[in-house]
Amino acid sequence: MIDTNSPKSSDHLFPHSAVGALMRTNDWSTSSLGPPEGWPAALRAIVSLLLNSRFPMFVAWGPELAFLYNDPYADILGEKHPAALGRRFRDIWGEIWADISPLIDAALAGEASFHQDLPLLMNRKGFDEQTWFTFSYSPVFDDDGQVAGMFCTCTETTEAVLLRRREEEERERLARMFEQAPGFITILKGPEHEFEFVNATYRRLFGDRDYVGKTVRETFPELEGQQFFSLLEQVFRTGQRFVADGVPIRIESPNREPAQERLLDFIYEPLIDSNGQVTGIFVEGHDVTAHHAAVDALRESEARLRALTDNLPGGSVYQMSGNADGSNRHFTYLSQSHERMSGLSVEQVMADPTLPYQMIVGEDRERFALASVEAIRNCSRFEIEVRFRHANGEVRWAHLRSEPRSQPDGTVVWDGIQVDITDQKRAEETLRELNDTLEQRVAERTAELERAHEQLRQSQKMEAMGALTGGVAHDFNNLLSPIIGSLDLLQRRQVGGQREQRLIDGALQSAERARILVQRLLAFARRQPLQPRPVEIGELVAGMANLIASTSGPQIKVKVEIGDALPPAIADANQVEMAVLNLCVNARDAMPDGGLLRLSVSDRGTNGPRPTGLAPGRYLTLSVSDTGVGMDPATRERAIEPFYSTKGVGRGTGLGLSMVHGLAVQLGGTLTIESEPGLGTNVEVWLPTTSDLGDQEPMRADAAPAPRTGGRALLVDDEEVVRISTADMLTELGFSVVEAASASEALPLLLRGGEIDLLVTDHLMPGMTGAELARTAKANNPALKILLVSGYAEAGGIGPDLVRLEKPFRQEELAAKLAELDDLGVAS
Repeated sequence: MIDTNSPKSSDHLFPHSAVGALMRTNDWSTSSLGPPEGWPAALRAIVSLLLNSRFPMFVAWGPELAFLYNDPYADILGEKHPAALGRRFRDIWGEIWADISPLIDAALAGEASFHQDLPLLMNRKGFDEQTWFTFSYSPVFDDDGQVAGMFCTCTETTEAVLLRRREEEERERLARMFEQAPGFITILKGPEHEFEFVNATYRRLFGDRDYVGKTVRETFPELEGQQFFSLLEQVFRTGQRFVADGVPIRIESPNREPAQERLLDFIYEPLIDSNGQVTGIFVEGHDVTAHHAAVDALRESEARLRALTDNLPGGSVYQMSGNADGSNRHFTYLSQSHERMSGLSVEQVMADPTLPYQMIVGEDRERFALASVEAIRNCSRFEIEVRFRHANGEVRWAHLRSEPRSQPDGTVVWDGIQVDITDQKRAEETLRELNDTLEQRVAERTAELERAHEQLRQSQKMEAMGALTGGVAHDFNNLLSPIIGSLDLLQRRQVGGQREQRLIDGALQSAERARILVQRLLAFARRQPLQPRPVEIGELVAGMANLIASTSGPQIKVKVEIGDALPPAIADANQVEMAVLNLCVNARDAMPDGGLLRLSVSDRGTNGPRPTGLAPGRYLTLSVSDTGVGMDPATRERAIEPFYSTKGVGRGTGLGLSMVHGLAVQLGGTLTIESEPGLGTNVEVWLPTTSDLGDQEPMRADAAPAPRTGGRALLVDDEEVVRISTADMLTELGFSVVEAASASEALPLLLRGGEIDLLVTDHLMPGMTGAELARTAKANNPALKILLVSGYAEAGGIGPDLVRLEKPFRQEELAAKLAELDDLGVAS
């Protein structure tokens, strides 16, 4: 056995002088010296092979394993060449000696050895680079048959190793991409369609079964007769993809829950190898059940709205379209109620759009034409009262009003309503005649009665509009709930590419704007779901100062004045914040050239002057004043009317002041406006105070806390689309969800005991309300967590101990309420 650790005798360990000359030759392969005659035959043969080979080789000889190599191996040595010639193997490759010494020992013991893809850091071009090599070591025998050295051939495998790594990384990347895809994905191989890969979405949709290695027929026997097996065989046989939209499928649940009826969009894409043979099928698709349900719900909503407009008493709804200059105007919609109002059928008017104009009494046509030209030229609201001749010959009065909407193609759409006001006009005429014939005292009394009548009529109109608004807003909340929930889900899952994400983000922003509009409608109608509690109004306004200053702009100075020792007010902090922002935006818009915006909170006490109709008690006033353009008396009188705005088309909904007024009244206070043209405006919100400090609005964290998820949740809602959206959110938050369409369906599950950890229920449902269901469930299981969901303000029977969530909502809002339930559970 050769001793590889013996001391070296000289710089070059081959002693023969001819060897030294050979090693000092710049090009061994062309050296005329060749191996010396005194060397062993095996060594001479190997050296001859080494010197004439184009492949990297070396021989290590003698007790010190002296190194001799050819030109190709010099490239591997890099800057170690030519000093490595004749030196000890261990001195040359000390950095990898620990890795290769077992192979060397095996070769010196007479056994060939092999090392594949050994990593080696080499400096071949002036900098270090990571390389890999495959070595084979063979023993070399002397003339006596003893191992006197070893022979090595080596191959650089750097490119092959890097290629394998890139392929592995690509496979891992594709697997991660497929696993995180929003759609369901699986890869089937072979003619038997054996599962090779199944992503998480596939498992969520079809159940967590034993997929990989099993065939489709083994995994889904319930699909027999639903044509899916024959479609797979057709794609594998023909090599042609198959695309399907909205295909119904019945899936048996592996945990023996009721079978599901779903609608799927999917693609069967054949996988073809380099020889053109089909080796498998790539399956990708989406569960579109909720989408189809939403489309159906939208159609149903449109049908309800059409039925509502077609049955309007004493009026009709219409829509006209035309060019911006007024040409080519024609009706695009006219409700059936128009026939009752005018005597002309919808078909007649659609065929000849000039018929309504021809029905106007001659003296009023000129006013109508001038008002139309003015509205078209300014693209502004059109509103007028005219007389028209009914098809039966009777002259009647109509109030016409329409709003323009400019379209991307340059046309303008006019949405309008016309109301028969004949009875009102006749009453006004009768009243004028009466006023002309009565003496002055009677005239004054009559005027007073007329004012009272007008106030009553306005009050009734506002109340009726409020009731209608509240009902419509409730329906819109139910419609917006699945829309916002679905868009929120698509956004969080990053569905599609950048373009799709922009579209989803835009749709979500529009839905959020719709939600805010509904909240304003509910506030105007005094039906928004409030959660009043003691709130430090002064601290709330002070905390908003920076936000208000940044949104007001540099030209407007913001000054905040908070009184001392202010009592808390009974209010909903979120709604008060929204009211303050609305008032500040109005003030900013009233000061186009800059000015002073002053916010103040003061204690008005229990005595002193106060607005008419305010109940006795102690009040705070929240005042927002500006030094802007101010309002004339006519504008001030109409300021809190819904949809009335002086900002122009597209710059406001006209609901801001109406919302603030509705909020104040709903909280037991009121709103007052003082304004003069050129002197500015001061709006005061009066709010009742309280001495109770134990239930103040808590400070909100920057981000909603995460709920302690898990367990079994019972979801109760009579609106299926809302139920589906909420169930998806609860599932993503870690709950196993059981759904019920009514309280009667939910009660048996709740009364069993121990099966339900969380109850999420709508409030307004046919039969038993959500609050009644919650009380029954709580009596049976005091530890049950209950979340009440409502899109309306009818809070009858809802106790203060119930945590409420308003529709519509996103998943993060649902999570925040569940976290609040968790906190209540810990506190109790």
